[in-house]
Amino acid sequence: MKIGVNSRIFLEKGTGVPNYVACLYRKCLELDKANEYVFFQPNLARTLGPTEIAEALTMPPGLENDWSTHGYYGTISHNSKAVYQRYVGWYDGNPATLNRLPRVEEAKKYLAYMGGSAAVIARAREDFKAGQYRWVAQVMDQVVFADPSNKEARNLAADAFEQLGYLAESATWRNAYLLGAQELRNGVRGGARSSVTGIGAESLAAKVPSPP
Repeated sequence: MKIGVNSRIFLEKGTGVPNYVACLYRKCLELDKANEYVFFQPNLARTLGPTEIAEALTMPPGLENDWSTHGYYGTISHNSKAVYQRYVGWYDGNPATLNRLPRVEEAKKYLAYMGGSAAVIARAREDFKAGQYRWVAQVMDQVVFADPSNKEARNLAADAFEQLGYLAESATWRNAYLLGAQELRNGVRGGARSSVTGIGAESLAAKVPSPP
């Protein structure tokens, strides 16, 4: 099949938003350049951890202005962390993260150092008003893990998730945020494990037969 430069083709991708392209071959080359730009910058991995790399990475203007390369499904932040883990592993090189306390125990320690749940929630409400939704979600995560029955913390965390969902360009991120908000407000259906409190983990435990 011959494809001319001025051909108009409807490109149906496996995930994300389909798009018209002037030339299929040219567009595929552009997408390859995007992948190369994002995933082949070894200098970043030498000086930064996965979270810092995700914050530092941006697309060059030529790709940022092309809506078909935007993160409607995956995101640069999400995928760069996956690539880091694939090639480097989960350990970020900081010994403090090598053998962390379990989530619940860690959360309780954080709250004790921060003056208790009430003080943390009060400060988080001010940050919420200032639009610091990411931080509010992170700090409320500590409160909810330390005390899953804390309704005030659950509702504030849900509010933060909801705002993050509204702001998310990625459909998968939006779904995760909004599902988390729903679980915090209404509980988890069918006894499944909650993604935001860890409650009900036994319902997903794999039943592996013991060796004979």
